[in-house]
Amino acid sequence: MQKNLIITLLFSIVIAVFAILNAAPIRVNLIFSKVEISAALVILISAALGALLIYSIDVVTKMKSTKTVKGLEKDLQEAQSAFMHLKGQYDDLVASVQTKSEQSAIQEAPNNQTT
Repeated sequence: MQKNLIITLLFSIVIAVFAILNAAPIRVNLIFSKVEISAALVILISAALGALLIYSIDVVTKMKSTKTVKGLEKDLQEAQSAFMHLKGQYDDLVASVQTKSEQSAIQEAPNNQTT
């Protein structure tokens, strides 16, 4: 986060210096009218609009990512719940098989002793 802030500040300083060095008035065609304004003002307004556009795109991207993460977390919770349910069924089945195996061994033991 700090790294991004420092890079942004340095980039802003470079843009400001560039704008100041190019402060001569220029004629700008705004489709329906022509205006003569400082080149520095054009540069700064363009940079600000670009930054606003990038910020807007970033916000939308983060919102989509957050929505995706929440959906994946919900899927994970459901999968973990299903896993725990299946593990419980497996443990019950293993216990049932062991019990039947033990009962079978007990019933066979007297038969083996009589022969």
